[in-house]
Amino acid sequence: MKPSNKIQKMKVTVIITLMALSLIIVLPARAITWGEADESQHPNVGAMVVRWSDGTLGQVCSGTLIQPYIFLTAGHCTDYLEYVIGSDQIAAIYVNFDEDALNESTLLDVETFITHPDYN
Repeated sequence: MKPSNKIQKMKVTVIITLMALSLIIVLPARAITWGEADESQHPNVGAMVVRWSDGTLGQVCSGTLIQPYIFLTAGHCTDYLEYVIGSDQIAAIYVNFDEDALNESTLLDVETFITHPDYN
């Protein structure tokens, strides 16, 4: 076998090994994804829900309760809300920790929200 073929074979082996390792590292995360209920193993994870001006509810984003009254979500979620609120399309904003994010009996009012000033 020529030296260049050995090097190419080694590179392919290294790439395949790295791909296999990345799968092993990533696979455990599936236990908390794909929308499957996890029997309350993550009670601080909830949904940000809006009541549209036509009265219907919609889930906008997910987030985590990091303090008793602080729900952390991604910057693009609150940025979106700022944009939509300016157009009068949203009547109210809520968070919900129920398995059914749109369960009206468990909605919690959002008093205010803040987009991180460095978000762009």
